[in-house]
Amino acid sequence: MGIKKESIAGSVMADNSTGYDSYIIANSKGQIKALHEKSPGYIALFHKTKDGTSQYHYKRNEIEQHIDQWTKPDSYISMNTFYTPKRLVTNLKEIRTAFVDIDCQNIGQSAELTGFLLKRDYFGKTIPTPNMLIYSGRGLNLVWFLEPLSGLAVERWGKLQNALYETMKSFGADKKASDAARVFRIAGTINSKSKREVFCEMLHENRYTFDEIVTDYFPNIIKTTKKAPQRNKKTKGTVKHLFNEYTLLKARMSDLNTLSELRNGQMDGCREYALFLCRYWALTERDSKEQAKEAMLTLNNRFSKPLKEREALADTKSAERYYEGDEPFKIKNETLIEWLGISSEEQKHLKTIINSNEKRRRDKEYQKDKRREEGAKERSEYEASRKIQKAKRLEDLRLLKREHPKATQRELATLLGVALPTLKKYLVELR
Repeated sequence: MGIKKESIAGSVMADNSTGYDSYIIANSKGQIKALHEKSPGYIALFHKTKDGTSQYHYKRNEIEQHIDQWTKPDSYISMNTFYTPKRLVTNLKEIRTAFVDIDCQNIGQSAELTGFLLKRDYFGKTIPTPNMLIYSGRGLNLVWFLEPLSGLAVERWGKLQNALYETMKSFGADKKASDAARVFRIAGTINSKSKREVFCEMLHENRYTFDEIVTDYFPNIIKTTKKAPQRNKKTKGTVKHLFNEYTLLKARMSDLNTLSELRNGQMDGCREYALFLCRYWALTERDSKEQAKEAMLTLNNRFSKPLKEREALADTKSAERYYEGDEPFKIKNETLIEWLGISSEEQKHLKTIINSNEKRRRDKEYQKDKRREEGAKERSEYEASRKIQKAKRLEDLRLLKREHPKATQRELATLLGVALPTLKKYLVELR
């Protein structure tokens, strides 16, 4: 694998005695650029003190405006990004890294020595060469940059995390520090326990694909074992869904197919979301795991760039977990629209995944059609009718004035059957 030599702002060259043309990132902006360049989601910044913790989330285009207030002791940055400003695994937007947190101080070894040994004996041999090493003031974090995965691929990604941990546990790898919402220390800040400054070492800037790492280093993790069938927890013979819930599921699944058709199968950027939703809704509707898989794979095959079958099954496996959980998976239309990137024009063709504006537009059309069915006239017809009626009244008023030349305006209004102000307007027009 070729290594790019383009440096990142705020860095200086590192010792390359192990054969790596690496360089040091000594400040937060350089680390952010390396980790999160072109990240579309929210990036979490975290700070820890004796009195508690604080946390905030920023988009990539705004984070550098605020980073200075986070460059204080014991400050951290998320390795992955989030859909909304909540640092939760269930809220992941993109998985952009794999990583291992090595507490080498627990085995009496310095981070510098650990890094040296790993470069010499492990990187590119037993494990892929990490992009970044974070010297955290006591331990060492290994970070691999990935071509972004959907947040729904967390279970598949977790198998890679576990494989990396197993390979590194003899060096003091921390099993608990392997969740996708993990934060690591920010370069240029101080570790209050060791009083040492945090810095990063970049070994290369190429991003790995998930398949590249798995195929070259951990092929066993893609092998699947057949699980024994689970007994259905739900009582047979009971009505599972209300009729309106059933029709809503059918309509939402239909909308997924319609959306794919409208885009000619070009669902890049939201494939995993669409397939997860399809599998979960099909499972909820049919109570059959096999039928849900089939429905999801059928939708996948309609995409112009479908996922490989094993990837599609792995990335949507969480649908079964949500279905079997105690709490149902609930999602608002606004979230669905953002997940799937549905435009206002596309919503006009969908049955139920629509926002409040489209709902109001449809209600307005419905009320208009209803009035028409009930005999209400179009505005142009109504205006024409009013003109005819007004012309007739003006003619009647001329006759009344001739027949009752001494009648007062109030008397004329009574004879014509209109209000006095209306009569006065008519009289003005007759002049």
